[in-house]
Amino acid sequence: STEVTVGTYTTGIRDVNTITEPGGGATREVVESDIWKTRGQTLYFFNQYRGLQIIDISQPDATAVRGTLELPAAGEQMYLLGADHVVLLARDGCDYQQNQVLVVRDDHGTPAVVTRLPVQGSIQESRLVGTALYVASETYRPVSNTGSTTWEWGTIVSAFDLADPAAPIARDTLWYPGSGHAVAATDVF
Repeated sequence: STEVTVGTYTTGIRDVNTITEPGGGATREVVESDIWKTRGQTLYFFNQYRGLQIIDISQPDATAVRGTLELPAAGEQMYLLGADHVVLLARDGCDYQQNQVLVVRDDHGTPAVVTRLPVQGSIQESRLVGTALYVASETYRPVSNTGSTTWEWGTIVSAFDLADPAAPIARDTLWYPGSGHAVAATDVF
């Protein structure tokens, strides 16, 4: 792990240029989340009302729901990862300040949660860059060295290493005080 400087902040988040994708290239695809995605003859649909639905679309006139993962009122951000994993960003119950990254394995249409990784704050945006997931959320935290209970609002960017979907790793975070931040991702930073 190397130090990466973003603006005036330095963190232990792994240097993105050191991540080697399958095939040996250093260029990584930047993917935006969506509520639906296709992989082969399978449609994945994640919405606030029904959770995750795995739909067989091999026969367009006779589609069939192969499996569901009930997550009502939980979220709408989804990514496909590898040949048989789905990544969902979801609220953890009714608390808008506690969210989670769920890594779900699609076992021939039957979804099974592999792991849950906590995300602090209310998720605002995310990007999957290669196998690194970056999540920007808004939250508040106590201000250090103030001698009293003073809180500040800000954006926290959390990083998750999903290179091994069966054993994802939560990496370091970046903190940006204030509000109204715009967060962007490319294959380089």
